Amino acid sequence: MKKRIKTNLCIIFLLIICIYCSMRVYQRNNIKKQIAKVNSITYNPDRISSIDYLREQYNNEDIIGILKIASINTILVQGNDNDYYLNHLVSKEENKTGSVFVDYRQRIDTAKQLNVFGHSSDYYDLPFNTLLNYEDINFYKENKYAELMTKDHTYKYEISGVKITSNEEHLKFDYENNEEFMEHINIMRADNLYETDVKVNENDKILIIQTCTINDKRGNLLIIILRKVEEK
Repeated sequence: MKKRIKTNLCIIFLLIICIYCSMRVYQRNNIKKQIAKVNSITYNPDRISSIDYLREQYNNEDIIGILKIASINTILVQGNDNDYYLNHLVSKEENKTGSVFVDYRQRIDTAKQLNVFGHSSDYYDLPFNTLLNYEDINFYKENKYAELMTKDHTYKYEISGVKITSNEEHLKFDYENNEEFMEHINIMRADNLYETDVKVNENDKILIIQTCTINDKRGNLLIIILRKVEEK
């Protein structure tokens, strides 16, 4: 009798494990499908119709632009805070992989410094996974520029620095004067992974791109600092 009870308990335990594993696989596959759907961007190269088209496709007025850097070609959103798009897709479906988004306190057309955030992952195929390649100077040399397209303008940026950090200096974007701005830039560019010839001056506008590193003890953030070089 006791032996039969133990056998039944073992069977029940194994069934629970199988059900749990099946649910996890289903959940991960579903997340991957959602990510693939959102990341497969197709749009008219004309900037105005592109943004309107994407807003209509995803039923989301928070879509404000498209970011291109290296092989990345991803939608940019901007919400009412910096929390919502940490765990929501462009389609507004709840998903822990989130979206690539602009800091809610900044305007692309006027900000002295623009901050863009996005997750990276060692399991899911996220747009910002590509950014981790910038640890290699050779990858940087082949991918020095970024482009940000909005409904009204296209901005071109050149990478000035790449670093791995755990501090939050890059989250500061209010400056009393040019001296304070340059002090801020110098702090951010300190301890870069490698030197570039691209310097930032007090009249420049900059773009900060942030993602998380994966299993890296040097810091938990990869920061890319870019200087705006063209607007059209």
